[in-house]
Amino acid sequence: MHGRSESALKKHNWDLIDRLRDKSPLPWLLGGDFNEILTFSEKQGGNRKPHHQLTDFRECLLRNDLADCKPSRGWFTWMQSGPRTAPIRERLDRFIADSDWHLTFPTFRAWSEYSSNSDHHFILLDTVAPLHGPEARGQDPTFRFDECWAREPECISMVQSLWAHSTGPFPDRLATICEGLRHWQSTKRTTDWERIPRLRSEINRLSSRRLNAQGLETLLAAKGELSHLLKIKEAYWAQRSQVLWLSAGDQNTSFFHAKASARKKKNAILGLYDCDGRWHTSTAEVLRVASDYFGSLFSANSPVVPPLFLNISPPLFPQT
Repeated sequence: MHGRSESALKKHNWDLIDRLRDKSPLPWLLGGDFNEILTFSEKQGGNRKPHHQLTDFRECLLRNDLADCKPSRGWFTWMQSGPRTAPIRERLDRFIADSDWHLTFPTFRAWSEYSSNSDHHFILLDTVAPLHGPEARGQDPTFRFDECWAREPECISMVQSLWAHSTGPFPDRLATICEGLRHWQSTKRTTDWERIPRLRSEINRLSSRRLNAQGLETLLAAKGELSHLLKIKEAYWAQRSQVLWLSAGDQNTSFFHAKASARKKKNAILGLYDCDGRWHTSTAEVLRVASDYFGSLFSANSPVVPPLFLNISPPLFPQT
């Protein structure tokens, strides 16, 4: 995208995004020169921009379920300078994407590079930046219970059944429950998430025709089930995003989703430098560098001689 730079015409940029956003239900990514900033921290030097211009851009992203793809390197992408004026730098170029895209590519990496032929830096995006650790190996060594299922009768019944059929000490019985819930959670989540669009379609179909008493009952049941599944999905993403100041119930699923994706991307370890300054990216090497670092950190390289330490330390009681 190349947005118009004239203040009076910037509304056309946001209208264009509104029109394009409705063209496809697929995950959505848009990049380019938007000729606008989102926050005042994205500009250095020059006059302060009118607040309403930033607000119009932010509201456009909000109503279209779009979020800024923060760069891992490079912030200001445009600079204007003259022989007698202080330079002005702004972040005008960026990628924006919806929550579905962030879920599909949770480990993306965006950055900018200097260009000698333009006053703009060019922006790049890698959708398959490598992960390391358990997720890169396709396994999750820990079990995390999703709180959204805590009040589900099916979940309560499963826990009771697993506990009744388990034996041994408490840790072993708890491990049995965790293994049983691990598979159940994954299957349940997939089934419920796939049912949400089908319920929406059914509600839309029933709402466009005259209904008898049975049809009205079916419509109300579908609305109730959809509302219940949306609250579960919202609580699911709220737990993963660790956003505690916004309680579940406001149907901010896309907000929580974007937060969770951003947190996962922020915590991903792409590589580590060893003590000699060499960069390592393979899983085995990353684990070795981390192990060596903490091993040396918590080991005593030059232990203090006890007599010398005792001579320096003042006595606890005065000598008589």
